Amino acid sequence: MVRRSLIALGAMSLAAPLAVVPLSTAGAASQTVQLLGSKPDLPKEAVQQGAVSRSEAVSVRVSLKLRDAAAADALALAVSTPGNAKYGRYLTPDQFRASFAPTAATVAKVSAWLAKEGLKVAAVPPSRSYVEASGTAAQVETALKTSLVNVEANGKTRRVNTSEPSVPADLVSSIDGITGLTEVQLHPTNARADIPGATDTASAAAVRPDTSSDAPPPAGFRVAPPCSTYWAQKLATNLPAYGSGYPSPLPWAPCGYKPEQLRQAYGTSATVAGGVTGAGVKVAIVDAFASPTIVSDATTYAQRNDPKYPFSMAKFSQKAFRPFTHTGTGPKGCDASGWYGEQTLDIEAVHAMAPGAQIFYVGGKSCYDNDLDDAIQWIVDHHSADIVSNSYGNTGELVPQAEVNTTIKIHTQAALEGIGFYYSSGDNGDNSDTPGFPKRFIPSADFPATSPLATSVGGTSLGVAANGSVAVEHGWSTGVSSYDPKTKTYSPGGAGAFLYGAGGGPSRLFAQPDYQKGVVPNSISTSIGAPKRRVSPDVGMDGDPNTGFLEGITQTFPEGVHYDEYRIGGTSLSSPLFAGVMALADQKAGIHHGFANPWLYSLAGTAAFRDIKPGSKIAVVRQNFNNGVDAKDGISAPSIRTIDSNLQSLRTLIGYDTLTGLGAPNGAAFVNAPAS
Repeated sequence: MVRRSLIALGAMSLAAPLAVVPLSTAGAASQTVQLLGSKPDLPKEAVQQGAVSRSEAVSVRVSLKLRDAAAADALALAVSTPGNAKYGRYLTPDQFRASFAPTAATVAKVSAWLAKEGLKVAAVPPSRSYVEASGTAAQVETALKTSLVNVEANGKTRRVNTSEPSVPADLVSSIDGITGLTEVQLHPTNARADIPGATDTASAAAVRPDTSSDAPPPAGFRVAPPCSTYWAQKLATNLPAYGSGYPSPLPWAPCGYKPEQLRQAYGTSATVAGGVTGAGVKVAIVDAFASPTIVSDATTYAQRNDPKYPFSMAKFSQKAFRPFTHTGTGPKGCDASGWYGEQTLDIEAVHAMAPGAQIFYVGGKSCYDNDLDDAIQWIVDHHSADIVSNSYGNTGELVPQAEVNTTIKIHTQAALEGIGFYYSSGDNGDNSDTPGFPKRFIPSADFPATSPLATSVGGTSLGVAANGSVAVEHGWSTGVSSYDPKTKTYSPGGAGAFLYGAGGGPSRLFAQPDYQKGVVPNSISTSIGAPKRRVSPDVGMDGDPNTGFLEGITQTFPEGVHYDEYRIGGTSLSSPLFAGVMALADQKAGIHHGFANPWLYSLAGTAAFRDIKPGSKIAVVRQNFNNGVDAKDGISAPSIRTIDSNLQSLRTLIGYDTLTGLGAPNGAAFVNAPAS
């Protein structure tokens, strides 16, 4: 693996300026310079497939620097920090543009350069944060003095630039990167079917070509029995003891928790029943594409599982960036059907915790970085939400610096406007040895969850008792052992083999922000070397797929297309759950917390958080239908899923830890915590 050098290590470490390398000295008017930071570091297993077609359409974005970025950074923190005289004095989008957006003159100058190079200049967002231009691959290569090739890695093909792009020297002070040359795919962070060696039925369908139309509903999936309605309702009495220190018999995994169970477990049931429902707060959900059945699915789900709090169109709106692209499952496809499950989970989870909140779904035209950036940029440009939950990410921080700068710039604008961004911390643990991924990563946290201006939501394993109390709560890190009915043995023994778990750990991109000082132990913030780093996650909620949420969605079954329900997890669950709790806190406080981390860390060690601590050994038993939907083709042998497995570098600790951050929100004590 090519290690990314440590960058952005200032006092707050929001984004590093891109270095420039002179290429020509023929005069100021014609001089060009290279921008270091727009070329990707590739994993070692990437194989070059040759030059892209000269006629391939390529769209690039020249990202423009904020005016007085240092002042913008300082103000973003001031308006977000309790006790500061400017706390809560957020800017409107118009005020942001007037003070910090690139000027219209800068946009015109960059646009003129791109047009002169033969590229077609497209729309510029209201924030004037970038200028988009398109042309053929040949035109883009000539204009930016780089070359484009296709590379293949992990079954996916993407376009990358082989050298840094070049820009006119008189424009370099206005540009903080060029994106779109390299294609970056982001992925949802949820987990459903996960028996080792088995294939998730959602991705087992024949390869679908990319189209601009809606994809079909995802392939059907059902949870195989037995499973428990609540923690330890059913015990695996037919299995031998698992191993030293584990209770016997072990419980069968829950079938999937319903909304009221989660409200009870997090102590918000009475709060919601008392009228603090998230009313007056708008929560945005950002994913790729848009499920055509989302309204009927969410409505049916609430009717069946949470009838006291129905889902209605009066509380829902959406914006989809059509026409969609890369909808298929081929080498460059995003699998739009798979994203439908993500969107549905996010919306149903937010509604479960904050049934009175307005939900605004924004669907990117694909899972590529520029398209998802469009979605979040649109939200902040129009201040169309108060809270934004994003259940997607990059595996690790191996992304071009230009994309990092683009994302951080959006987060800065959001913080200035009082909009809180929440990201799933990831589902591959520290990314060092996840099955299905080559061992190319050193321990690494996921971006954008590592952004110092976003809240990273980690995962827990949660056992909800029959009365709604918490029976088990540990950091989510799962080991798996398979049971052999013939020999009546488990393999491997001990804690099993690492399967999945919440992401987290120190960032290789960002230094420790002020709000983490004195809370995150030095042993964690310097565990990959000095100086102290930004550490993820910030908080944690239920994410373990073996103690997960019951989701309802229209699916494609052998007998036809219809609605059904299954258990699902991942930090894709954790993030919208926490976004829902934050909506309750916003309503109760009568203000929007905006970028919440300074407030959250001010509550460290108080009753507002339930510290997730290491505990005794525990595990659950589960099995899957071999075909994913019924017993026609048999049921897999049981497998043991150990909880808080300690098989990677991430650990559950007393106090702050790299699986659950500060801990889980503690009901009324969290919701009622003063905002200043």
